[in-house]
Amino acid sequence: MQRVSPVILYTASRIGIFVACLGLLYLVGMHGILLIAVGFVVSGLLSFVLLNRQRDAMSAFVTERAARMRQRFNERLTAEDVDDEAVDDDDGARGSGEREADSEKDGEGKL
Repeated sequence: MQRVSPVILYTASRIGIFVACLGLLYLVGMHGILLIAVGFVVSGLLSFVLLNRQRDAMSAFVTERAARMRQRFNERLTAEDVDDEAVDDDDGARGSGEREADSEKDGEGKL
């Protein structure tokens, strides 16, 4: 069975705490925009205290994933540079006479 992503777990926990706060504040008698505003503040404070481990796990997950993506990008960039050098080497292996003949065919050698 595959493990749940720390990002999903943290986000779901934040939403759960927010919904629970909304429910409790509604039972207390708050309504409308005040209910939502106070719900955001209270759930934010509770999340900061209660979800410390989940937040750290999410941060480590995101940082590790970004590092892996950066490494793959650099590997692909290096492979592309090697391919470009191979093409440049192939062009350099042709004699200068061949290049001049090619440029005259293309009309570039004429003034």
